[in-house]
Amino acid sequence: MLGNNNAETVGIIRNGTSGFQFEDWKGSVYPPDITEPAMLSYYEKHLGFDTVEINFTYYRLPSPKALEGMAKKTSDGFEFSVRSNKEMTHEI
Repeated sequence: MLGNNNAETVGIIRNGTSGFQFEDWKGSVYPPDITEPAMLSYYEKHLGFDTVEINFTYYRLPSPKALEGMAKKTSDGFEFSVRSNKEMTHEI
């Protein structure tokens, strides 16, 4: 029901991009001197995004430690959308 403003009926719209760590974003999206480890926190806190698609998972599965590190850099309400690995989608 698109005309209804009830969040329980419509749901929540999240705002994010496919990926967050791109070298060519330095100087245009991120400050030019930002380090890669600082990008995710900046993405949420300064750019205002509340979700991101983790697209590197298409090529390789991350370690639990890597995922835990990413989660620690964001707030409790931040959401990650994880792209399926190519072995699940293209190499059947």
